Formats: sequence, structure tokens, C-alpha cells
Amino acid sequence: TLYLGVAGEETETEKTCTAEGECAGGGEDEQEEEPEELPTIQEAVNKCPNTECVAAVLSTHPSFRADYWERRPLLLKNPPKILGDAKLDWNALLGLVDEGLMWTGHGGNSMVEVPKDNSSSFTFDVRNKNTPMDRSQLKGDLTLLMGSIQTLHDGAAELVLNFQKMLGMVANGNVYATKGRFQTVATLHTSRMDNFVVQTSGKKRWRVYQPEVVNPVWGVYGKAEWGTQVGGKAIPESMVGELLIDAILEPGDILYVPRGFPQTTSTALPASAGKKQKEPSVAISIYMHTEAHHIVYEKMIRCALSRSGFCDAKYDSKGKTYCPIGKLLTEQTRSNAGKVLRMSLPVGFLTPGGAWMPYAKEVADTALSQLAKLMKRADKANLEKKEEWMMEIESKLPETAGRVFQAVAHDTKLLEEKTFAGNNDDVPFYERQQYWQKVFGQLGPFQGGYCHEGGPPIFFQDYFADDFEPDEFSAHMSFL
Repeated sequence: TLYLGVAGEETETEKTCTAEGECAGGGEDEQEEEPEELPTIQEAVNKCPNTECVAAVLSTHPSFRADYWERRPLLLKNPPKILGDAKLDWNALLGLVDEGLMWTGHGGNSMVEVPKDNSSSFTFDVRNKNTPMDRSQLKGDLTLLMGSIQTLHDGAAELVLNFQKMLGMVANGNVYATKGRFQTVATLHTSRMDNFVVQTSGKKRWRVYQPEVVNPVWGVYGKAEWGTQVGGKAIPESMVGELLIDAILEPGDILYVPRGFPQTTSTALPASAGKKQKEPSVAISIYMHTEAHHIVYEKMIRCALSRSGFCDAKYDSKGKTYCPIGKLLTEQTRSNAGKVLRMSLPVGFLTPGGAWMPYAKEVADTALSQLAKLMKRADKANLEKKEEWMMEIESKLPETAGRVFQAVAHDTKLLEEKTFAGNNDDVPFYERQQYWQKVFGQLGPFQGGYCHEGGPPIFFQDYFADDFEPDEFSAHMSFL
């Protein structure tokens, strides 16, 4: 067998022959087959009988990984039957209330006040916090939030678990149910989590815009989300880019909204939507936790630098400690040359086959390239770089990357086995959402003092140094 040479040379291609003497490859009479054209994501999903299949398509289709994840929104139109037992409607939610749920505030169960004149951002009503829920409280026009729905309802648990398993990332499902016609249900805002909105009943209009800040990271870009704070201001339309999605979601439809993309919703549907909506809008937002768990390149490199000794304590003018090289890393992350630092690490479906080696190679190539650029910044700033620190970073960087890889697999398994409906029967029904929050709060690769090994606990403190300049977008939102 000879290798296939360059054009113009006589070559012989490899032949593969069976015991019967039939050969493939290299034959003069053999004609090359035309490669089959890959179906679009929607075409592949059209063949799906359930949401497990939809999640599998998203996790394996090369276009979703390359063109959509953290890059742009995607709308998938599906028939209602695809929902299976996850077809939650208003009556199903009232049934959960009757089983003994409590008002727990934002993140659990709360009512959302939405002024019909759209005079302010939404706020979460927690006046009844820690008191029993009652269906008599849910009359009239309102929006109800039920957090961690996978802890309460078997069908919802199966739906959320499909996405958690197929995408290989920690997932949480929140229900947003709206009764009444509101021009604005959720004002223009962003989220730190990638969101798969699954419409289960009624209809809701979604608009998603191009962001001014692509893939914002906590600390580097303030809170990394805007328009969501209780009593805060919505993002002005003048501060977002072009309208990317303007669609009415119906039962079965799934909308992917990348983290950081401005979004707003409405139940006051245009005449083109058909008959006036009588049924409340119910949707499950499946939030994938990457940046919200700091699983991004910037945090991994920051942690490795701290563990290597680079975050030797310095003091600002107010006597607060911070990490000097951390400020340079922040500057780089905000720059065009360092925008890859804002991307999530390739865990879960982003790592082909979920294997270690593809993950390690991609992380190493990106991290080492960005680390070299950071060291050049440090040289220009005349920052100290001790030889032992440089030697340590060679081992601490892969150790930190390995911790992320292992933590995600551990966390997804733990949440499934301890908190999902069907596996949490030992937890009282009214405590299941809070139990999920308790378990979830202990997860993530950078919990505890891991990143402080070899240095003082100032992992994030340069974000808060008095001479740290906020990014332009955060500064503008703070001014509002």
C-alpha cells in the first residue's frame, strides 16, 4: 500500500479486500459516492418522537456546537405530543400547590408583579415568604414562578434530565406561568445561563436581540447579567443589537437562548397569532450552568494562577487586597484578542464522546495561547514573575482543568440521584425545592479554598479594587 501523494504524481490508493476477493478502494471501475448532505437541526428534530431525541440531536449535531452554542439563538418548532408527560398546564400547577408547597421567594415559588402600564421592571413578590401556598392566591392576572420543577413533577424531571444527560451539564428547570394579556411579562434582560425554553401550554411571544457584550463573565463584566435585579431597570432598547428572534412559542416548541443575549416576553399576542389566547402560558426554562458555575476559560486560568503563587497579596489605596495579574487577565478577557476567555470550557456535549483527551487538547491549546499573551502583558506592566511561579503554573493549569472536567460529571450525577423527582421520596414534598438549592449551592469546581492553595484568599478580589474600571456596558447600566 502506498500513500496518496500530491497531484501530478503516480500513486496507488489503499485497497481493502475481503476473504472472498472483493476489494474496495483503488479500483479503476469504482466511483466515488457523493457524501450525504447533513440534515439541518430542524429537519433532524422533525423525526423525533420525544424530547430525549431532541436533546440528543442538539448534543450531536455539529452545527449546534459550532454555530449556535453561546453564539446565536435557535427556534425549533415541534408538535405538542413531543412533550409526553411534561405537558404542564395551569391545572397541573394548581395540583402541585395543593400538595403542600410553600412560598419561598425568588428561586423557589413566587408571584411576579407586572404593571400593565409597563412602568417598571418585574419584581418578585415575597410578602408571603415561608407561608403555605393556596390556589385562592392565584386568581386574576399574574405570573407564577415555580423553581426547580424537576424536584416536584415526574414528567418535568424526565424532561430536564434529558437535557442534563445529553448535554452533560448541570441543568435546572423553572416554570413560568402567566395568566392574562401583558404587553411585557419579562422586561428586556439577560441571564448568566444558557436557556432552553420549552413551551408546554398556551402561547408566549419571545424577542431575542444581539448583545452588546458577547458572553459576559461575572466579575469581568460586573454581575454579568442586566435587567434582572429586583427593582432594577430593564435594558434600554438603544443598548441592544439587531432583533434575532421574534416568535410566538406554542406547546412543543423549544427556543434556545444563549447566555448574555437580551430577551423580552409578552402574552399580548398580535392578531396574526390567531384566536385570542384563553389558556395561560406555561413554559419550562431549562437553565444550563456553565458560566454561572464559573466554568469558563477566564476562571480556570485565574484559579491556576492563584494556585501557582501569582496572586501574592497587594493592596489598593483603601487597604484591600487584590491580585495584580488578575487585573491584567480582566483587561485581556475584555479585549478582542482575549474574547475566547469568555467562552465556556468544553465540558459535556462540547467534548466529542465525553472523553478526556479531546477536552484536554482543546483546553490546553486555548489556555496556553492566552497565558502567553497574559505574560507579555505582565512584562509590559513590570509585574513580578518568580521562576517558581512559572514552574508551578505548568502543573497547576492541567490540574485545574482536570478538576473542572471531573466536577461536572460528579455534579450532574449527584443532582440526578439526590434531587430529581422519583429519587427524592425521602424529602418532604414542600422541602424538595429548597433541598435542591442546598445541594446545588455546594457544587461547582471552584468551591471552598481550592483556588487559594499556595496563596492568600484573593481569587476574585481584583474585581473589587478601588482603581478597577467597570466595563462600559455595566457602567452605563449602573448610571441608569
